[in-house]
Amino acid sequence: MLKPLLAAASLAAVALPFAASAQPWGGGDYNRAAWDYGHYRAFAGYPQFRDEKAHIRAEIREGVEEGWLDDDQAADLYRRIQWVQRREMREFAEHGWSLPDWDQQQIKASLDQVDRSVDQARDGGGDER
Repeated sequence: MLKPLLAAASLAAVALPFAASAQPWGGGDYNRAAWDYGHYRAFAGYPQFRDEKAHIRAEIREGVEEGWLDDDQAADLYRRIQWVQRREMREFAEHGWSLPDWDQQQIKASLDQVDRSVDQARDGGGDER
């Protein structure tokens, strides 16, 4: 009985991000007002930022493995990515899939800043902020 439940939970965990990313970009508000916290938790972020967030996370993991980032620095950088993700969730609550250009630019700038911090730490540039 436990194996089928675990298999179903694993499948749902894998399929949920794909289902969320399959939503169309524009059109409709998807009844945002009726969404509760559980729906926002399922929001995997805007697709245009996913690759950059994955790239930054991979660099952070590499930094810890290679020793040019310590655990505290990595935790700080991960928190900064989480802050960006929370911003995406707030914007999604307000705009749905139709994220305005200004907000896209601000989110992109925040991710670029985190990426530069990782690059500075890798290049031995001192403080990763």
